[in-house]
Amino acid sequence: MSKTYFILLLLFLLIPEGVSARTWFVEVDDSGDFSDLQSASDAAASGDTIKVGVGRFGEPAWSECLGDNLFTIMAIGEGSIVIIGEGDGQSIIGPEEPWSAQLPFRAGIAAVGWCETTNLEIKGIQFENLTHAVHCEFALNKDKELNKDLRSETSLTIEDCTFQENYLGLMLDANVNRISNCLNTSTLLGAKFIANYMGAPVREINIQDCQSEFTNMHTSHVGVSGDLLRISGCVFDGGGVNQGQGLGINSSRFELINSRISGDRFGLNFYGNDLYVNDCEFSNLKKGIWFPSQEYYMEIENTNFSDILVSSISYGPTTRGGFVRNCNLEKGAQYTVSHTPSKNKSESGKNDQAEYYNIDMSNNWWGTADPDSIQAWIEDGMDDEDWPYYIVWRPFLDETVPAEEKSLDNIKALFR
Repeated sequence: MSKTYFILLLLFLLIPEGVSARTWFVEVDDSGDFSDLQSASDAAASGDTIKVGVGRFGEPAWSECLGDNLFTIMAIGEGSIVIIGEGDGQSIIGPEEPWSAQLPFRAGIAAVGWCETTNLEIKGIQFENLTHAVHCEFALNKDKELNKDLRSETSLTIEDCTFQENYLGLMLDANVNRISNCLNTSTLLGAKFIANYMGAPVREINIQDCQSEFTNMHTSHVGVSGDLLRISGCVFDGGGVNQGQGLGINSSRFELINSRISGDRFGLNFYGNDLYVNDCEFSNLKKGIWFPSQEYYMEIENTNFSDILVSSISYGPTTRGGFVRNCNLEKGAQYTVSHTPSKNKSESGKNDQAEYYNIDMSNNWWGTADPDSIQAWIEDGMDDEDWPYYIVWRPFLDETVPAEEKSLDNIKALFR
């Protein structure tokens, strides 16, 4: 073997696997590699990209992985796939027929663990009239030959996508999930934008610069669990104070930043451990932030509550406390801050020797400069002798905190 040949062979072996990745084109007019999405998915190898052309892709197909067990337009059966469309109103996945509960389950893009998919990236697609627009179920993901659990390596990325009239926009089950610059709208009863299976091995969910709007009852914009959840630059609008739920979160750490929640029964239901809210708006809600569980920590800053029916904050039993600071708080029917007592008062931790747990809510505007009114609008141990929590509200601000209204211009510009 010559020295030159040996060097060329060595260079070939060192070429990264991704260099050989291929791009497949799907066009409804047969001008691409395929005219349907499933054929492109079955042909693609891990690392490939599928470009989706202009038109509607609404017919389900038999897939190499899922067969015909699910009503799925595109099932992913490879480790790492990128799907790129032409944008809002151009590349459409979903039938023209509106979804209803009487129709069979139908998914737009499905990636499940037993198909051995590990990384899925979707950009510039409009999803319509689907039960689950994107169904990600990686919990059973294993390498069959090595019997290796691949769940810790899975990821889902969704960018610049539109979701219209779907029962559920995104079912998340990857270990790391990133959703950005997406728009969701639905008039369906019980619709949801983003959800996951409770107990799924989700480590991280990051939702950025998204907008979701519902006009019907029993809806939920985001209902997820995981270790680290972060929502920033988002706007969530519901149909009214008795219609649905804004965010239902169960996480070790949840960060809500520069976002707006309005028009729902509850702005945020928090069942997790650590909550951080900064520079947000809660308006036209039954309750702003509700802590129905116990032993959480909260930091809520620079946040505005307005048009609140019951209370801005409803807190439950916790020995970890936290603070609310530099916020505009709004009085509901009776209280600005109310408590959520346990079904059994003994569970609140009160006993003869117990000291009161102080929760710091000083330096806020309470809607008045009258200290007697502020005290009357706070439900704590001063109102219930069996409730061992006291809200520290002095010193208080004597005027409103300037609050900037969250703008959708940067989001809507994506969907012109």
